[in-house]
Amino acid sequence: MDSPLSIIVVEDHHALLEMTVAALRDQGHHVLGVDCAEALDDEVATRAVDLLVVDINLPDEDGL
Repeated sequence: MDSPLSIIVVEDHHALLEMTVAALRDQGHHVLGVDCAEALDDEVATRAVDLLVVDINLPDEDGL
């Protein structure tokens, strides 16, 4: 891999969030996991992100 990506994973199912974050980190990427769309809004306002992995069926706000 040339350079690691900065990735944010948004998933409200805790175990799936942990597994996805761990798998991406194992590939050498910088990964942050959050459990709601509101937390995503806060994070993208303060950092550069290369890739978002977003659950479409989030509570309170859909992933689209």
